[in-house]
Amino acid sequence: MDLETCLSSIHTLSDLPRLVSALGHEPLWEAGPPEAWHRSRNDSSTIQVVGQTGPLPWFATESSNPERTAARLAGRLSRRGRIGLVLAFDPAARRLAVAVAFGRIPHIELDLARPHQEAVGSLGKLAGKPFAATGDTSKAAFDGNAAVLNLRPLCADDADVLYPLVAG
Repeated sequence: MDLETCLSSIHTLSDLPRLVSALGHEPLWEAGPPEAWHRSRNDSSTIQVVGQTGPLPWFATESSNPERTAARLAGRLSRRGRIGLVLAFDPAARRLAVAVAFGRIPHIELDLARPHQEAVGSLGKLAGKPFAATGDTSKAAFDGNAAVLNLRPLCADDADVLYPLVAG
């Protein structure tokens, strides 16, 4: 299934593992670890693990403000020294945000009914092998202004930097 077809088929949170699979990663569907999120008592949203890329988890939740939620949750992970991807989905508006818990918390939001080609292209760069951010760590995976993804395959030189972040 091509990426645009997959994006147009997303209508519920439980459809997101199919997106992870379409990008060539391991799809999952399990409850996210509650200890990873310090949420308010009023926050009843659930967080699911919808995929895995090597040691990097893909978390997902529903939100009426997906861009803000994805960036906020990715920031929480990053402040705890963890990296991963956070997807926030608004099923009513069919908007999906993806944030990387790394550096300045780069993120992107897509309108699934009418996805912008540049955003689809950026999301498509998540396809394939495990990855690490290029360049200095202040400009991680997404360039939020231009919706450009700057990822490269994970290599042996990255292991000493990334492994302690994801293993701890």
